[in-house]
Amino acid sequence: METADSTESMRHVPPAAELLRRVDEIYRKRLDAALAIYETASEDQRKKLAARLIAVARWLERIPESPRENRAGHRGESNDPPTRTRAALQIAVEALHRIDTDRFGHRAPFHRFEQSGAERLYEAVLAAGYSLSILLDEMQKIDPDVWWKLLDSSARDQIPMVG
Repeated sequence: METADSTESMRHVPPAAELLRRVDEIYRKRLDAALAIYETASEDQRKKLAARLIAVARWLERIPESPRENRAGHRGESNDPPTRTRAALQIAVEALHRIDTDRFGHRAPFHRFEQSGAERLYEAVLAAGYSLSILLDEMQKIDPDVWWKLLDSSARDQIPMVG
């Protein structure tokens, strides 16, 4: 029988270091911008945005649980959407730091007929990013320049200004 260590690596799953960079740097920067806007929003706007924040938190909570077979569910101590989302991001980053890079990205043995843990983790990272993009699109109704503010100053300098 085939073992997980003897399987080839999957080219469609990026290395663990790239996933860590994406979550720790890019998603953290986007989440900080979204939460800054959330804090300045009115109570009605917060109620609408809370569901989007919870969706981001749920996907971030799946990242550390993706390599495992079962999900423990929400482990946060707070149901406050910003607090829960920040905690989920921190737990996801800590889990990505603990990944064994030698075994990460190998497919599951054929006789198990299932996805590898790396595929489930990559799926959760992509879904968290998509959910965060939807959240920022909603935030754009409050602050129209939210995406512009997320660009680095060097990237902003390269965009030609029309006018």
